[in-house]
Amino acid sequence: MIQDIGPHKLDNSFNPRPPREGDYILIYGDEKVMMCAGEGEGGSGAGGGGRAGTSGAGAGGGVGAGTSGGGGAGAGGIGAGSVGSTGAGAGGVSGTGAGGAGGVSGTGAGGAGGAGALAASSLLLPRYEQLESLAPSALDGGGPLYLFNIDANAFYYTASGTLAEDELRRFTPMPMGSFRTYGVKWQAFAGITACHLAGWYERRRLCGKCGEVTKQSTKERMLECPGCGAMYYPRISPAVIVGVTDGSRLLLTRYANRPGTNFALIAGFCEIGESVEDTVRREVMEEVGVRVANIRFYKSQPWGFSGSLLMGFYCDLEGSDAITLDRNELAVAEWVDRGDIAVTDTSISLTSEMIETFRRGSDI
Repeated sequence: MIQDIGPHKLDNSFNPRPPREGDYILIYGDEKVMMCAGEGEGGSGAGGGGRAGTSGAGAGGGVGAGTSGGGGAGAGGIGAGSVGSTGAGAGGVSGTGAGGAGGVSGTGAGGAGGAGALAASSLLLPRYEQLESLAPSALDGGGPLYLFNIDANAFYYTASGTLAEDELRRFTPMPMGSFRTYGVKWQAFAGITACHLAGWYERRRLCGKCGEVTKQSTKERMLECPGCGAMYYPRISPAVIVGVTDGSRLLLTRYANRPGTNFALIAGFCEIGESVEDTVRREVMEEVGVRVANIRFYKSQPWGFSGSLLMGFYCDLEGSDAITLDRNELAVAEWVDRGDIAVTDTSISLTSEMIETFRRGSDI
């Protein structure tokens, strides 16, 4: 799953320090993340990124910054120059991707690069030294806010509105979901987690009780109101993912109003006054109209896309298998035999891992 970033390690304790060269800055606003195409570290393998007129011969995501030959030869190159520049990975940005499967604002001309990946370059998330207009403080109102560390890499947040307009034009706004296909997994997890916190900071800029501007506490990850003393902590919404089984069959669904989505499982947020087991029973009954028993916990997953903590459960069908579909929530719900379930990528979501675990016949 996306949080499985070993040997890298997340340190989410609140130990802020002023940002320094090499630290990452998440520029966030209106649910978009500002990305930059720059000369970068290879995300994997040997070689890394190539500069203008050069190439990286390994599997890292190269960046072509000039008018000819500037691609990296591995998975996830970016052609950032004119039409002549090439990235021999998974598509190009403002150029052509000569070996990938299509990318962002570019074309792919064959090959088997990672389809749709942004790139394997870590510098698609800006570094502190690339941002000239940021005040060098982790806590004052004008500077970036400390979020967390992964290994020795510190991550900070600043609102896009704090940057000068000419500096902001150097970056490209990308939806938060872009991290699903980001080339370097530990940085993708960092980006998703940082967006969760950034969204909370953005929504809690003003006190909900008296309207004063909130301030970051110097002691913990908490916003406090200097006017009335109200304290606000990051919001984490508990939710369940439910694999309903009936022998060798698994109940698979597709969400309503999301055309082309993959199969999913029953899912929903916990409501006031109920245990997570009660949530499992209620969500299954509401969405497909069946009863379940033998509810058992599988795994959990932090899911910054929705600010959630997902808890995965398997349970057994109890009674009739007849489905009564809630069409406001689901477009499809059907029983699928284990042998008919397609192989599922488990590198991102708890849902996918649970489907694949059942398909393989693992002990659940």
